[in-house]
Parts: sequence; structure tokens; C-alpha cells
Amino acid sequence: EADTYVVTSRKAASEKGGELESNGIRIITAAENQGRLRLKPALKQIGRDGIASILCEGGAFLASRLFDEALVDEYRLHLAGRLRGKGSRVAIPGARPQLPFRLRSAVRSGNDLMATYLPYRR
Repeated sequence: EADTYVVTSRKAASEKGGELESNGIRIITAAENQGRLRLKPALKQIGRDGIASILCEGGAFLASRLFDEALVDEYRLHLAGRLRGKGSRVAIPGARPQLPFRLRSAVRSGNDLMATYLPYRR
């Protein structure tokens, strides 16, 4: 079983943090800059806890921020044989092609595919 971390603002942590922590979730409060959480210091704090690999589940906005701030070491794209929900999208809206990626591996599982990409480092 993996540890669960939530990176959030100080305000959100004060409102909901206690409830999450009582369920074993670790809260990381991130400083804000112009209304956006500062992600790099939060990820460094998680790294100091000995965590070397994380799964970020925050949707297109978080994915775009991680790409834009060059905080992605490996990107795993899971493609299922079907799309769900109204207005489902495959691409990441608003993402700028800042980091070129190279395909590391592709694994098929039934009708699904998991492709792992690594950014080119300059």
C-alpha cells in the first residue's frame, strides 16, 4: 500500500486537512504565487520524506503545470479502448510543447495500452 499525499493551499488545509489527516492522508501545504500553488517546493518536501516516485491525479490543469514547470521525469499515458463522460479529451488542453519526450516502452493489456515517455534532457 502506498502513502497518499495531498498538496494544497494553507486555506484549504485549514478547512479540510484535519479530516484528511484522520484518514491517514499526509497534507503538504504549498505557498502560493499569484494564486497558484508553488509545486516544486512541495515535490521537494515529498522527496525529503523518501518518496522517489509519485502519481499525480489532478486532471489537465495539474498536468499542464507539471509540464510547464519541467517537473516531469516520466510520463505514463494510459489509453483505454473507450472514452468516458461528456466532452472527454485525449490531449491536455493548454499544454505547451515545452518538453520533447521519447518513448521508453509500450505495454498492451487486453484492449488497453500504457505508454511510458521520458523527457529529453538538454
